[in-house]
Amino acid sequence: MQLKKGFLIVLTTLLVGSYFQPQINESAANTDHSIPIVEEKTDLISIFVKDRSELDRLVDTDVDLAEHIHQKHGGYEVTAIVTPSELDTLKAKGYTTETISTKDEITSILTEREKTVKQQEEIMATVDNLTVLRANYFTNQSGSFLYVEAKSSAGVAASTALTASWDKGIGTEIGSGGRAALERLSDAGKYLYHSFMVPVDYRPDQVKISSNLGGFVTAKVTNWLGDGEPESEPHYVKDFIDHYMTPTELTERIEKLAEEFPELSEIIDLPNETNGYRRYAQQTVGSTTDTAVVITSNEYGHEGGNDISVEFQDPGKADSKLEVSVQDKTLSVSLATDKDGKLISTAKEVAAAINTNAKQLVSATTYRGNEGNGVVLAQEKMTLTDNLKAPEEEVSRDPFTVKALRIGKHRDGSKIGVLAYSQEHAREWVTPLVSIETAERLLRNYAHDEDTRKLVDNLDIFIVPSINPDGGHYSFFDYNWQRKNMTNHCDETYSDPGVRNNWGVDLNRNHSVGSYLDGYSGASANCTSAVFGGPEKTSEPEAKNLIWLAEQNENIKFAMNMHSYGGYFMWPPGAYKPETRETLPRPSAGEEAFFWQASEHILEEIQKHRGTVVLPSRTGPVPDVLYSAAGNSADVLWYNHGIYAWNFEVGSDLWNAEENQWVPVGFQPEFEEGHEEALEFANGLIGMLEVAADFGRDAEAPASSLKPGSGKYKDTVEASFESSEPATIYYTLDGSKPTFESKKIMLRDLREDPETLTIKKTTTVNWFAVDPSGNIENGYDPINDETGFNSEKLVIVEADHKISVDKLSGKDRILTAIEVSKGLYPEGFSSNHSDKTVVLATSDDFADALSSGPLAAKLGNAPILLTASDKLTAEAKAEIERLNTDKVVIAGGTMAVKPAVEQDLKKMGLEVDRLRGEDRYGTNMAIVGELGEVNGAFVASGTSYPDALASAPIASANNWAIVLTQENELSKPAAKAVKNLPVNIVGGTGVVSDNVEKTLIAQNGKKHVTRTAGADRYGTLAALLKAYQTGTDTNTILITTGENFPDALTASSLAARTNAPLILVSDEIDKQTAAFLDAYGKTTIIDHVKVIGGKVNQSSADKLVELIGE
Repeated sequence: MQLKKGFLIVLTTLLVGSYFQPQINESAANTDHSIPIVEEKTDLISIFVKDRSELDRLVDTDVDLAEHIHQKHGGYEVTAIVTPSELDTLKAKGYTTETISTKDEITSILTEREKTVKQQEEIMATVDNLTVLRANYFTNQSGSFLYVEAKSSAGVAASTALTASWDKGIGTEIGSGGRAALERLSDAGKYLYHSFMVPVDYRPDQVKISSNLGGFVTAKVTNWLGDGEPESEPHYVKDFIDHYMTPTELTERIEKLAEEFPELSEIIDLPNETNGYRRYAQQTVGSTTDTAVVITSNEYGHEGGNDISVEFQDPGKADSKLEVSVQDKTLSVSLATDKDGKLISTAKEVAAAINTNAKQLVSATTYRGNEGNGVVLAQEKMTLTDNLKAPEEEVSRDPFTVKALRIGKHRDGSKIGVLAYSQEHAREWVTPLVSIETAERLLRNYAHDEDTRKLVDNLDIFIVPSINPDGGHYSFFDYNWQRKNMTNHCDETYSDPGVRNNWGVDLNRNHSVGSYLDGYSGASANCTSAVFGGPEKTSEPEAKNLIWLAEQNENIKFAMNMHSYGGYFMWPPGAYKPETRETLPRPSAGEEAFFWQASEHILEEIQKHRGTVVLPSRTGPVPDVLYSAAGNSADVLWYNHGIYAWNFEVGSDLWNAEENQWVPVGFQPEFEEGHEEALEFANGLIGMLEVAADFGRDAEAPASSLKPGSGKYKDTVEASFESSEPATIYYTLDGSKPTFESKKIMLRDLREDPETLTIKKTTTVNWFAVDPSGNIENGYDPINDETGFNSEKLVIVEADHKISVDKLSGKDRILTAIEVSKGLYPEGFSSNHSDKTVVLATSDDFADALSSGPLAAKLGNAPILLTASDKLTAEAKAEIERLNTDKVVIAGGTMAVKPAVEQDLKKMGLEVDRLRGEDRYGTNMAIVGELGEVNGAFVASGTSYPDALASAPIASANNWAIVLTQENELSKPAAKAVKNLPVNIVGGTGVVSDNVEKTLIAQNGKKHVTRTAGADRYGTLAALLKAYQTGTDTNTILITTGENFPDALTASSLAARTNAPLILVSDEIDKQTAAFLDAYGKTTIIDHVKVIGGKVNQSSADKLVELIGE
């Protein structure tokens, strides 16, 4: 936007709590003083305040502030519309001010407008004549083109639109080749002609030019020969405005567009009629405050109130009584006299007499609550007037139906909706032109411009050129500074005609979110304030219409509220509470990033017209760059309807190089400037449509990360999120899954970067990102999914942390198993232990015993003890007794554990069960059957122990079964045992063939069958540990040999109970296991390492501590 010549303001002190009633002399109210009544005019002035706090106080004084603030001399330069009495009040408080524009200047602009309108009316009254200047076909290195120049006799009017249609060649129908709108060309304000150039696939024979005024002409297309061929740039038509337009003109314009383009547009009648451009007829009879009587008609002026006349008569004789008479529409008041013939009727008495004797015609009050004790003087006949100057043939006095133009190929709610609305504030004449220019461009470029066609085909666009038609008409014809609508909510104290320019509700302060009624700043309860928020939330039909559009069209996701002036570009929140500056909830950091990203594109489009730059200091959330605006419409759209809502403030300041300062243009600049503002901000509005179209096409989910991520840290960590696009991050820090109810990453503070997470103790950060289009990272469903979110664990390690290394080992495998048992239950089974059971297996062969690890876990983490096959060793017997055992389960048949062992156990008074089968596979099935319901099954080779051994501790910890199989065939009992379970085949195809895998897939389905394998047994274990994340909630790691089975078998029970990973090693830790330990150690604080058995050398234990340690 551009403002007029600048001015110098002197820094002054703003008094706290200062207040005045705009245009109203308060000393006249409720007093007996006699003060002359003066009709006051208004000017646009500047005020200087030193900081934001003083600005907030100025907002609260009810001065009519423009949406224009300029940083200057370390403070803020603010523009305001004031009356002389208000100006006197400001000067009395110490302000130095200077005038920006006056009523006389606006009158000149209106005179020029009226001249243009009259010229247009004459032009548009008849069908225009069209002349084709050129209709050329040519081919160059880029392709073939049709170029046309045509002239209309009505071309001087920018609203005159020409459309071309052409055929595909001789004998074909006109229109079959295509259609395009022509661009209007002018120079130095003089109309030249209309033209267009488009690429064509066929050589047209004829072209028809049609006008929206009814004219048409057909011409032959000729080959263009010679030099100077037209420039082959993309054809795009713009500039359809040539004067400021009243709301009536605006409505007629969009109605004509809908009539001309019925396939692409339609008119929506908004349901709430306005009060209308109408008022009651009034007169203030009397020249001083204590003698004046305000008379108001019962009927609106145009309905008969303007025909009423009133006279106050001196009867010319002594001792006359006060009398009131009505003859037709003439009200006569014969004033009372005393014995000397002097008038004695007071204003209070006259008003009461009129209300008693003429109440069928009028009502009367004293002046603004004055006691009315002054003596009324005689007054010649005066006619009451509604003071409305708009010609009735041009502006209706009826309630106004606000209309929206809906544009789109598919206007059924299936496409992303965009709402553009303007003139909430009546005096902002440029903003409706932005709406009209945008509508014209969309419809007239659709036929030939691919980019426009994409927008119209893929968006549902709602354009309301004038939300506030009553105020708009009043601003054009009566009071150019009118901001509000025309509805008077004041009581009789402030209902005299001298206050008429202060009546009305600020429609951008009347909404329900952040209302002044809820304590937010920037609106007033004072009915004559420039920012009167209305008697209640959403009281005004104009405000209700906007909400109706949002409620009826839930596909609307974007909105632009166009205002002037100052060159601002803003978004929610728009209101804060005084003193604390507590705003409405701020958007998340991701939402804020999207506002900024979209805004940059929109502002770049604005800049393309003539280089206008909306300054960064005037871009951002409303409170950051302007002042609080309680009850504004963008807030209600954002917070109640989820609509990305912006506010344009068209009319950026221009740089005056001679005076070395920025200068403002005002609300109603010379049309030459207003015209440029409308065109550049129409660019911006098209830019917002492009943002919305991208939003609708976006199907790609964001990708996000936490920096730093998982790892061990000795000090407090500041972690921050990064994302591939603007996205809202929902996160938890307590290990729970993130949902839409979780915390969101916000900005650290006003206009700062996103907040970081301060991690002081070991924390698992779970999160997901969702972009503005609703795409959720990784396809995660926060409502129904338990997995699929991102997770990083940041481990904070104390500086003096040490890892202890303990050995659980005996002289042989039997004694090692006993040491593990003691590690499990140092004091034996407690008295309240639910299942005092021991699992007993042979120390000589793995097969029968290998699958007993999950069984031991199922039996209350029972110890697994080993014995010789032919007798119960004394050491095993002693351990059974030490544990205070009630029951022993023998894993294996009588060949693995002889009957003599079973007899020895029974002699000890123990309950003994044996799980066995005809062979190792049968025993395995017996053990699996004893497990009952399990969560899944590992399928491993029954002829080679390492893979089954690797899965034993994981199966024990996760309630999975271990099912043994032959290499090439899965037995029927085994297949039955794993039916309907998730299955993991442990080991490569060399130990469990593809044939077994196919059998499982055929039975359970492909998504339920996986295979985990490494290069060897150690690689397989590392892969299993990584896949099933064993040990994530433990502070212990177990390590034992992988070269034989017994130590690892007995350790599986300890691993299950402590949820600790069991690491298998040979002479050294292999690379795959080392990689797992390195990653695992970054997210887990390990306090204890337990070495199981005597086969692990010291170097392996030391290496493990190194890998998982600091």
